[in-house]
Amino acid sequence: MMQRPSNKRLNPRAAATRAPRILLILLAIIISQSFFSGAAFAQTCPSEDADIFQSTRRARSIIADYNRLHRVYREDLERNRLFLEREAGKAMNWRFDMAGVFSNTSTFDFEACTNRGARDARAGTMTGGGLASIDLYQLGVGLEVFGVFVGNSVNAVATGDGYQDPVGLASVQENEAIYGARLVLHDWASLVVGWIETGTVQNYPGDDGLIVAAGDAQSRARQRAYIGVASPFGDTSLHLLYAPEDIQSNLIALRAEALPLPVDFEAVGVAGLAYIEDESQLTLELGLAQIWDTFLVSSEFEFNPLRVRSLRARAEWTGGPEKVVRAEDTDPSPQVDTSGVLRVALDLGVFAEATYFNSRHLEDQTGEDHAFGTAFGLTLRPDVTILMLQIDTWAGVNRPDELARVSDFVDHWQFGMRVHGRLGL
Repeated sequence: MMQRPSNKRLNPRAAATRAPRILLILLAIIISQSFFSGAAFAQTCPSEDADIFQSTRRARSIIADYNRLHRVYREDLERNRLFLEREAGKAMNWRFDMAGVFSNTSTFDFEACTNRGARDARAGTMTGGGLASIDLYQLGVGLEVFGVFVGNSVNAVATGDGYQDPVGLASVQENEAIYGARLVLHDWASLVVGWIETGTVQNYPGDDGLIVAAGDAQSRARQRAYIGVASPFGDTSLHLLYAPEDIQSNLIALRAEALPLPVDFEAVGVAGLAYIEDESQLTLELGLAQIWDTFLVSSEFEFNPLRVRSLRARAEWTGGPEKVVRAEDTDPSPQVDTSGVLRVALDLGVFAEATYFNSRHLEDQTGEDHAFGTAFGLTLRPDVTILMLQIDTWAGVNRPDELARVSDFVDHWQFGMRVHGRLGL
């Protein structure tokens, strides 16, 4: 998804004034969770058609993983391009960059069906991938190639006291991959085409004879095509997930994340419309983002039947020190090329959000509705112009993004860590 991020840094004095208020708001949101959710969801045994390994939902999930990688990459790339052009006083001709991502998400106090009834289990998702791009700024074009790989698993938890070696415990695992290319027309639009390979579900019995039930999950490999179009105008994107063998669209989504408002207010509009085939659902999203550069509020509705699908209120703060190092700062001799410049920055971020999720699919799958939740997290991003590393950590329960992927995670706490990296040549 293309966009033109701001190169504006937070004023330290303004940050010192604003930070205490933001932190108080974040604390209030976190404390509010004690009123929203109680004990973990005590289901007797997940249904045989649980959607944790449903192939269409897994395909939608890996599309979101790729687009998150692309967004973080392009935001960082644009920020550094603007910095270098400002320091040099002229436009860049070209650049080549590479980026990668690794993430791990764990879901706790999960229950899985087995040949011996319901058993405690842990669900995990591990993601790895990368991309490379070359941008020819004089021609106004760029090309990006990418590949992302995801492994999902449900692992039985060892019973008994003390540490027990997890090797030999029953588990169910599956893998999927997306790979493709994106053509970028700078300041205008981009077109991405990808191919998704969804592998078969593999069931590994435990040494003790325990078998985790995979339910009616797809037992054969599935292939899907992904086509996306994005534009920086309103930060708009169109996504199409297509299953050629079924001659049907699994997902059609149109979304704008930075619409200008008709009134003088420090915020941008958010709007989205999507058709989700595996839920037979049409959804509409409306919201406001970048409210005073701090807040986001959004609502989502579904029409089969008409109901509020999700609500979200989020507060976040980002800032940190920055220093520009020039060649003359390290060696003032006249022989030194003073055109050399390096941006050294350490960006810090914190967020918290309160959410509500109430899809029809959630109720059909789990019998649960009105899922209130919360989440909070930290971001650390050291950046030295040619090299960037972004580390995101978060914890939460009933996040709409997660429940839209896997309904069975309702009322289960999750912890995630994601690491993005970029190297520019």
